[in-house]
Amino acid sequence: MSSVGSRTSPTASVTRLDASMRLRERAFVAIALAGLSAGALWVDRSLQFFIGRDSSLFLYVAQRIQEGAVPYRDVWDHKPPLIYYFGMIGLALGDHGITGVTVVEFATLFFAAVVGFWALYRTLGLLPALFGSVAWLTAIPLMLDGGNRPEEYAWPFQFSAIALFLGEKRAGPSRWRWIVIGVTAGFAGLLKPTILGVWAAIYLAEAVHAWQIRSARSITLPVLLGTLGGLAVVLPVGLYFVTIGAAGDFVDQVIRFNVEYSSAGLSEHLGALIEGVGFTSFSGLFPIAFAGWVAALIQLMRGSAPARARPLFLVAAFALPIDFALASGTGRPYREYFLACLPTLGVLAAVAASSARPALERAATRLRLSPQAVVIGGFVLVAVLSVSAIPTLAQFRRELGPNDQERTRPIATTYVKEHTVSTDRVLFWGGEGGLNFTTGRRAPTRYAYQYALYMRNYQSPAKVDELLTALQHDPPALIVDASPATLDVPPLDRATREGWILQEPKYAILPEMDRLFSWIDANYVRVDDVGYLRWPIYAPRKAVSPE
Repeated sequence: MSSVGSRTSPTASVTRLDASMRLRERAFVAIALAGLSAGALWVDRSLQFFIGRDSSLFLYVAQRIQEGAVPYRDVWDHKPPLIYYFGMIGLALGDHGITGVTVVEFATLFFAAVVGFWALYRTLGLLPALFGSVAWLTAIPLMLDGGNRPEEYAWPFQFSAIALFLGEKRAGPSRWRWIVIGVTAGFAGLLKPTILGVWAAIYLAEAVHAWQIRSARSITLPVLLGTLGGLAVVLPVGLYFVTIGAAGDFVDQVIRFNVEYSSAGLSEHLGALIEGVGFTSFSGLFPIAFAGWVAALIQLMRGSAPARARPLFLVAAFALPIDFALASGTGRPYREYFLACLPTLGVLAAVAASSARPALERAATRLRLSPQAVVIGGFVLVAVLSVSAIPTLAQFRRELGPNDQERTRPIATTYVKEHTVSTDRVLFWGGEGGLNFTTGRRAPTRYAYQYALYMRNYQSPAKVDELLTALQHDPPALIVDASPATLDVPPLDRATREGWILQEPKYAILPEMDRLFSWIDANYVRVDDVGYLRWPIYAPRKAVSPE
């Protein structure tokens, strides 16, 4: 019998080998991205001394929703609602939410890393995609500051929108892609509107294309389809709040309060912007990304950008200034706000690597070295230098240790747990409403933290009366005065308050607050101080035995 029929052709062997190589490559990339994602979260948690103020507040709202409460109507907060429902998933996964939240964070981060890598890989190639992915992932532990932030949960939506747009440009027009891009925008907007820079950049890039081909339809249809996708997400949420009678509270807190919260002067915007550039520069990410931004602009203006990469270059060129403008829009220099810039910075880092590759290969040829070895070596060296920022920061943070506020919060949590039962109500006066989560004690009012009482052009006597009525109806077992940790909240102690000066220009103290202070003076007595900041503890007078 002839063996020719059973012999495998060389072409088939090469095809199978190539497929096997691609499979091994994909497995390696997936494992590497999973390791980087887990490592970023592990480093961040190792630097965290106690669950963050905002994170714990989001979890408190999520916990109240699990108990049947409605956000905004039953718990006051000014973030859009999706962050609470991510928290609910974490709570459902157990361990009082902390481990569960980390699992949710890992899942969303890993998904974002994979989608982002493959979008870059199909556009720029393997090495630039790896370099860009490493660049933005290694910046996370330098900025995350405890996690459970709206900005980090937006990363999968940002990278998905970019990948869908690139797919649209590569494979040709498809209505469903624009609808899904709108859906991702809807979910991102329900996390935080200032995250929407990537979508603005995508539509600006499409508008440039429409202008070049002189076709209004080529931008009108994507806008309409994207709007349809966004409304498919946002409208049901709006109808839900209308149905349960909380639409007014939603508008009041998420829109009205945030308009006042975000009002800032030019100097404040510039100050926040400079701080944001500093936050993203510690690992070298911003300088590398800025080099990629300049390279993209030059190639776009010269018309030398590769046809396959031009849509990505356009989106990244628009996204960088938009992302940073939105992140600094409140005039508040908070590092977590600039987490939303990391996807764009990662893309631009990949663009920088792709643009630098020809120059490295030419240099290698002149030096009679292997171009591939020089390129890989150069990229690895820069990546290692970026990663080296992490242990430097970790050592600095550990040597610095927790500040007085971070030291006081766990002590206050322990004190409340030891002196109350789980059914007791506890009011944390100031900005520490998240401690209602760490203590497992519900606040007696929807104002678990009281910034709503102080914001100019938002505060009202009715809100003060609402808080006072809630305390009278359901007097807390303890009041913990956390105002020493917040310079913009008046202390409860009358003598201390007389010498206190409000240092937040956006805040004011209404005269009606005196009724609230008088009621607390009449019904509560100071029984203790806790922590390094010596937070005063107040208990009901009738519960305190006379000496």
